[in-house]
Amino acid sequence: MTLDMDFVSKLLQALLLAIFPVLAGALVRWVLVAVKRESQRFDQQTLHTLTMLAELAVRAAEQAKLAGLIDDKKKYALEMMEQWFARRGVQIDLQALSAAIESEVLTQFPKTARSQ
Repeated sequence: MTLDMDFVSKLLQALLLAIFPVLAGALVRWVLVAVKRESQRFDQQTLHTLTMLAELAVRAAEQAKLAGLIDDKKKYALEMMEQWFARRGVQIDLQALSAAIESEVLTQFPKTARSQ
């Protein structure tokens, strides 16, 4: 009983043609899930960094204003944050920085911020 090599070759080719789309689809799905998970982790890290930096920038701006070193606290905080991200080569929207600063001001000074 000898197997015809042409038959075996065609059988393997047919099996691969049937299985390949399923395997390729599963591989693509796995890659997309991994990329999405990684981008979410990066986004969470960026958000955490943004929040922490906003907290520090608002505190520094408040101290600089009290010491008479600056006039515009928000501008000072915004420039600090923008420079921090720029030195690290991170492109970030200035509106996102501004929103983080406003949020932090409301957190640190809830009564003062609401009365203004």
